[in-house]
Amino acid sequence: MKKLNAICLSKIVALIITLNIMLAISPIQTLAQQVDVSFQIFYDRLNPYGQWIEDPNHGYVWIPSAGSNFVPYLSNGYWLLTDYGWMWISDYDWGWAPFHYGRWDYSNYYGWFWVPDSEWGPSWVTWRRSEGYFGWAPMRPGVSISITFSNYYDLPFDRWVFVRDRDIERRDIGRNYIDRRNNRQLINNSTVINKTFYDDKRRSTYITGPERDDVQKVTGKTIKPVAVRERDKPGQTLNNDQLQIYRPQVEKNDGRNKHAPTDLSKLRDVKRNTERAIKTKPENIQTPRNVKDPQPQPDKIDIRNRDYQFKKSGNPQKEIRKEQPAEIRKINSPSDNRNNGVVTPVRNVERPKTEYKEVRAAKPENIPAPRVNNNTNQQPKTRAVTPPRNNNKEQPDRTNPNDDKKDKRK
Repeated sequence: MKKLNAICLSKIVALIITLNIMLAISPIQTLAQQVDVSFQIFYDRLNPYGQWIEDPNHGYVWIPSAGSNFVPYLSNGYWLLTDYGWMWISDYDWGWAPFHYGRWDYSNYYGWFWVPDSEWGPSWVTWRRSEGYFGWAPMRPGVSISITFSNYYDLPFDRWVFVRDRDIERRDIGRNYIDRRNNRQLINNSTVINKTFYDDKRRSTYITGPERDDVQKVTGKTIKPVAVRERDKPGQTLNNDQLQIYRPQVEKNDGRNKHAPTDLSKLRDVKRNTERAIKTKPENIQTPRNVKDPQPQPDKIDIRNRDYQFKKSGNPQKEIRKEQPAEIRKINSPSDNRNNGVVTPVRNVERPKTEYKEVRAAKPENIPAPRVNNNTNQQPKTRAVTPPRNNNKEQPDRTNPNDDKKDKRK
């Protein structure tokens, strides 16, 4: 009997201990999964830097006032390898939100606009690789990662950005990308990079982008991934191989929430992207530094290959064609009248402002010599000039006395 009581007592004690452990662990799990903020943080924090409108297809969308040359995942930022893959580091103060939450899309009227979402990621782009090049393009709203890996996912060619594979880590990547007129050829000769990373804590899947080993081979240096840490306020800082970024758990906007932008603009009040000025707050906000010509329109972008150099001897065009990759030689064929089959290196020199000066017509060179009259007896013809009359004074009599003689003769 005593043994039975002892066994029962030990079971009760074990049960109590188990319950205490479960109660201790449960609050921790609940805190880890609880929602920190709502969509209202996007509406409030981004409002000073752009305009919120209500789109019939996507609901509330945000249009940045970053200038007409703004392109997401190209302007004013760079790529950094982290524990989650290649992550876009933006120099905009508002970059912590639109490049890590939600998706970007393009309108012919007001340019690029952002559709918010609750899922965080290092970047929401799809990647491709061609021989010697890496390319990426923003994922459109409502498109899953698996669809971007298929051949059915079709994006306009001018939405893609390609760089030489050895330039993927450049901090000035906005100045070093391939002319978008070459995108069609590059995309047709490329394959999708479908490597992903699954985040256990957030239960999300991210596209990691190019392989670390592949980048190390072409750059010739060791690349160490940067650790990502939490930050308690909007923004991001990079110190000692650690990236601290604000990435709260955002409540899903399922239609039941009544959050909305406090300052909502009407579509008719939104200016075209070419007419909108850059909005900044009184804080130290960097304006886009690398957006001279990165327009999504292909006819306004120059090739930024600066590493091709002319040789002093021989034919410069012939020497450059030897140094160019095969893809560029095919793309820029001699039939192209703009560059005569040669990729012209472009130096980053700002275009001088046009000054309008008065231009005087030059003297014609072949002017026939004036004719000289050799007849010395002929007197030059003169024209009689009537002197001005003064109405206030009596004019003197200037009558010729010979006139009276002429009258008498008649």
